[in-house]
Amino acid sequence: MNDPEPSAHGGPASPAAREFAHSRRVLLLVIAVAACLTGWQARSVLELSAGALAPWMRDDGDVHLIIGGLEKAPRLMDTLRWWTGTWAGQVPFYRPLTSYVFWLEWNAFGGQGRLYNLAAFGAHLLASLAFTAFVYRLAETHRVRYPTVAALGAVFLWVGFLSGHRSDVVHRILMWKNQPDSLAAACCFFSLLSCLSTPPRGGGGDRAGVLWYLAACGFKEVAVPLPLVLLALPGGALRKSEGRRRAAVFFGAAALFLVVRWLALRQVGYQYGSNTAWGERTLAHLAGPFGEAVTTGQWLGAAVGVWAFLVAAILRAQTKGPSTPGRPLRIGGLSLCLLLSGWSVLGWLFQMWAERLAWADALNPGAVLTGLLLCLQVPVMNTAFGVLLLLLALLWRENLPLVSLALVWTAAFLAPIAFSPGPVHRYYLSGGGYVLLGAFAVASLVGMLAPHLGRKPLPRRELQTH
Repeated sequence: MNDPEPSAHGGPASPAAREFAHSRRVLLLVIAVAACLTGWQARSVLELSAGALAPWMRDDGDVHLIIGGLEKAPRLMDTLRWWTGTWAGQVPFYRPLTSYVFWLEWNAFGGQGRLYNLAAFGAHLLASLAFTAFVYRLAETHRVRYPTVAALGAVFLWVGFLSGHRSDVVHRILMWKNQPDSLAAACCFFSLLSCLSTPPRGGGGDRAGVLWYLAACGFKEVAVPLPLVLLALPGGALRKSEGRRRAAVFFGAAALFLVVRWLALRQVGYQYGSNTAWGERTLAHLAGPFGEAVTTGQWLGAAVGVWAFLVAAILRAQTKGPSTPGRPLRIGGLSLCLLLSGWSVLGWLFQMWAERLAWADALNPGAVLTGLLLCLQVPVMNTAFGVLLLLLALLWRENLPLVSLALVWTAAFLAPIAFSPGPVHRYYLSGGGYVLLGAFAVASLVGMLAPHLGRKPLPRRELQTH
């Protein structure tokens, strides 16, 4: 029998202290896993050979503008004008903290291309770890039974292991010039962590949260809508008077930043081109895994995910009641046949629709098999997995506040980038909304399967107060 852990005063530790120590150890383990996954996903960037200058630094017009501004500020005193002007003195954005990060890296690394790649990876790694810690803390606060599973699911989805679009976003974020997105995201997550860790009473957590928020805005203006996300955090704390006071402080900080930004730039911001497709582009990201279906008509991935969800619902209904020998195997085999046959039909219908096949060609016996193979392609499966997670999240009533949070998160962080087109790395922060929802769907799914795997389900965690 193990002795109780001693407290700081020499006596046995209280249950709350043991719970906190266990939670801290688990979080450290999850963060270690997140670091490994992030490094593995970014291995292609880390393997780039060093040269006088990395190719992207020689050929990229934005990088030329940034470096041109840095060369005009050889001394620290020369950088003070960045607080009242544009990014690095030449790029039409107000990002003073980003300017200083680039200035420090430029003076430290010179022409060593590999070090610039490592700096971009370090910023992405910091954001990934902060997001993992935030999801774990949010899961604890929301009394999720499996916060560790939620955090692990979050990091898999965040770094783009299970989404082609997310993988493209992360690949672009690893370019040196795109550090503003990852650094702003990291500061946003630290701000949310500070708010989750303290009650809304104006203590150190409030001050730290506001400072992290202003730092995020100083790295990139995409962080400005964070107070809207703060209002959407589940738990009800922000519906009270103290919570409204905290929200007012954050909105005041946002107003202060926007005023300073306007005085520095004297314009709303830089725009790329005419932005005629802003509605379609924004709708595609607002719809998450259904984005391709509603904007481009590529509905196969969404349909495959919906069919998988329907089969899972049938399987769940059939597993209720007393179990008999051989029954789980029969139900599993029937569900697999139902799943594959449905996918075959969906793939066959998609071929007819996309290729305008005549009935004589469509009724070819091999067309159904071709349809199944079409459904099993990686991009289709990635979309289907996202749809399946979204629908699973809606099954559990306790997830509904998190669904609201995910939708507010996505809409709020999309707002600043809806006014102009641009590269996909800009969706690094806004994509966290559906990543968050998918992570909690995975945790809920594990909670549903635990009894069938011979494990006693964990009780819903009690809400921790500090």
